[in-house]
Amino acid sequence: MKRNSKIAAIVLITTVCTSCLASCPTADMTGDCFIDFQDFAVVASGWPGDDFEDIALMADQWLTGNHLPSDMALIPAGTFQMGDSLDGELSALPVHTVTLSSFYMGKYDITNQQYCSFLNFAAVKVVNGVVYASTDDSNSYLYCDTSPASSSSQIAYNGGVFSVSIKGGRSMANDPMVQVSWYGSVAYCNWRSQQEGKEQCYNLSTWACDFSKYGYRLPTEAEWEYAARGGLSGKRFPWGDTITHSQANYYSSSSYAYDISPTRGYHPTWNDGIEPYTNGPK
Repeated sequence: MKRNSKIAAIVLITTVCTSCLASCPTADMTGDCFIDFQDFAVVASGWPGDDFEDIALMADQWLTGNHLPSDMALIPAGTFQMGDSLDGELSALPVHTVTLSSFYMGKYDITNQQYCSFLNFAAVKVVNGVVYASTDDSNSYLYCDTSPASSSSQIAYNGGVFSVSIKGGRSMANDPMVQVSWYGSVAYCNWRSQQEGKEQCYNLSTWACDFSKYGYRLPTEAEWEYAARGGLSGKRFPWGDTITHSQANYYSSSSYAYDISPTRGYHPTWNDGIEPYTNGPK
């Protein structure tokens, strides 16, 4: 399987959606079974208003005892125009109308420490620096890379134990997990569901997702785009049409007219010369 050299992260959601829209690449927009930086957006709270459906969902949480952790945000039901109406990216066409029910999405990246805790619990093996399920006899479904096999990975493996690396003298425990595949992402979702007494959404033998389960899973492309828009329509970003390093950690380039950052290249705060250039503690 092809590895992806870009930063990868996991987005978790728990929802009452009942239709399974995809098998492998739910939020994988690049078609390589990796959730990479292009596929990912950190979604925070701040959506305008609540409706009766939202209230009903929150009431269900209270009545059933299925309380959500504080790192989840309610994304209210709504209808939006999915696709690229500004720059004409062929992969995002045609623009079409999508209506979604309310769901909950993680506010933050899954950290190296969170994923490391999963690896130390799960039945996995390491082959040439790559993590697989211990039952994967043909090593077909890689979960993630470890360092130093991958220069970007911040997960170390020694003596049968996984730990988080130190990069440039700084602990990477609270930085986003990188170099993780779609398979490793959904395995983490199942594990977190199990840890919190929720239903597991994925069958790790067939990789199918049961969207009727009450547990953690990856967002569909529609859910990801709807949440990432932050309630705005017809805009490139949740805050408007332009972007600078004061708003996000990304690689700035003059190739894009909407990139008006006064600093170019990798974010100056996080570019320490050692990959990955991820954010510090959230």
